[in-house]
Amino acid sequence: MRRGTSPNGPWALLRAAGDLVVALTAFWGAFQARILFPIPFTQGLLPADRLQVFSSEWLVITVSQPLMLYFFGFYDTHEPTSRPELNRRLATTCSFQLFLLMGYFFLWNRTFPRSVLVLFFLLNLLLLLGWRNLLLRLGRPLRRRLVIVGSGEAALDR
Repeated sequence: MRRGTSPNGPWALLRAAGDLVVALTAFWGAFQARILFPIPFTQGLLPADRLQVFSSEWLVITVSQPLMLYFFGFYDTHEPTSRPELNRRLATTCSFQLFLLMGYFFLWNRTFPRSVLVLFFLLNLLLLLGWRNLLLRLGRPLRRRLVIVGSGEAALDR
């Protein structure tokens, strides 16, 4: 069994904890970006008092992140075989999470800045790509190189 593939091991806990930290960091960063920086296609900076929305909606983000990653198989024992596959699956997962959050915020008439949701999607995708690619790199077994020195029929046999 490879490192990082045990569903109950410390790697699984680290992976899940990192996913939650990524979600909250992206959500906080999206609010801070809207409060501090002028974003194109918006009327102005987000008032600082809108940060109260963060304190009331952070639980939705922390529930949706592991839920979507679970449904897309990121907590299973089988890891993606390549970086492009991992990146494609993460982009799909983050897109579905965005649609889920849009449905929650807009269909239930929750007061929420739309630009923060778009920024959250972008930051979450970038941070998840970095986090999961780091885990993929750390979880791969080291390659061992072997040199056979000798001659005769045994050395020629592959």
